[in-house]
Amino acid sequence: MRYLVLVTGLASVAYAFPAFNVPNSVNVDGDTCPVMDRSGLMCPVLCVRDFNNCPDLIQPSECPAGEQLCDDGACYDSCDDVENPCLCGMSASDFDVLYKACPSYSTSVTVKQYNPSTKQEQIEFACAQTWGLVSRNATFGSDTSVALWATNETATTMWNECPLAAEPKLSFTETVCLAFYGIIGAEVLLYLLWHAYKSIRERHAAQMRRVCSQLPKTQV
Repeated sequence: MRYLVLVTGLASVAYAFPAFNVPNSVNVDGDTCPVMDRSGLMCPVLCVRDFNNCPDLIQPSECPAGEQLCDDGACYDSCDDVENPCLCGMSASDFDVLYKACPSYSTSVTVKQYNPSTKQEQIEFACAQTWGLVSRNATFGSDTSVALWATNETATTMWNECPLAAEPKLSFTETVCLAFYGIIGAEVLLYLLWHAYKSIRERHAAQMRRVCSQLPKTQV
């Protein structure tokens, strides 16, 4: 039974978020809780077509003598083995335009009226405001002029928001499944062998019990 539960758990996905209610949405008096600000949030990497397009706050620094500025926004002796985070693990040939990464912004930002359901969009908007890409008077939901990540994107700037990798599906022919089948099969075979051995060794047991039960009891 425990193996069945294990296999069922591996083949299913559980979500911990409540489906029919929103926890902590009202206070003890039943009033709707106000949306609070959230501080200490870090900005994602900004990808640009040219390093000159990086905002002033995240402009690459001048490289020391003998080093060169690479596509990840940092300086190295050689860019041969430097990974470009804007490629998201893909090949440069998969993109219409090759983007470069501005240096990471080391200072956190504060999101006004933080909403977890739109967390990433709110962080990107707060970062765009901090960097001067949108007006300080702009409100969340307005156009930030920063495109979302895409292989066919051609905008000047783009967020380095890599797509999630597709989750592999269990085919029941995976190595772990074959091992499970082997263990269960071995246990079943062992049980059958033991049952056969026990039946052979005890084939006269019932007859002997009947014979013994018919013997007169010895008086002490």
